[in-house]
Amino acid sequence: MKSPPSGGLFCCNKQQNIDKYLTQNADPRSVLVVRDSFATALQPFLNTQFNNTNYVHITSYYPSVIEECKPDVVVLQVVERYIDRLRTFKLK
Repeated sequence: MKSPPSGGLFCCNKQQNIDKYLTQNADPRSVLVVRDSFATALQPFLNTQFNNTNYVHITSYYPSVIEECKPDVVVLQVVERYIDRLRTFKLK
């Protein structure tokens, strides 16, 4: 584990392409962010708002991530030029 720029703990599950940030004294809910590269700018802010923040790139997303991460909140972030991906994206 290494420290992310925003504090807390960072661990990466390369096998499943999930980046996880753990922060204390934040909202106790967990969040899963299915993202593209534009979410990199959001990470320092999201990491401090939730105790458990998980990120998976939209191209690496698979439905069992929901069962693995057990999020309270799911955020789907897609840059506008790739908004057509939303037509075929399936959460489960």
